[in-house]
Amino acid sequence: MHTLAAVRVIMAQSDGAGNECSEDVNQSSLTASLVRELERAPMVGDGSAFIEGLMRGDDGDVRLAAARIIRRVYGEESFDWDEMRRETMKSLEENRMDLLRAHARGSLGTSEEEAEEEA
Repeated sequence: MHTLAAVRVIMAQSDGAGNECSEDVNQSSLTASLVRELERAPMVGDGSAFIEGLMRGDDGDVRLAAARIIRRVYGEESFDWDEMRRETMKSLEENRMDLLRAHARGSLGTSEEEAEEEA
């Protein structure tokens, strides 16, 4: 997710200002190349394989973008770590509660539908 966020930042920087809500979007050649790479080899896991693929490519601009992606500046300056932590903790708590509810239903011999009807 962090790698994809960095890719999006670089694409936005490359495209320039004014593309946020405009119908006349100016897409840079770098953005077009990165989009093609994402379509060709979708990013999975931590994105390391995607970045490696960009670094091995023939296009110098794409290789330079890959170097920018892996720079720590995007992890330290452009990414909201506090928000990420809050959302992660919220998601973990929701998952934990879902698992506990499912375990309790299984222990009590009730189905999810029965539990919803009683609520």
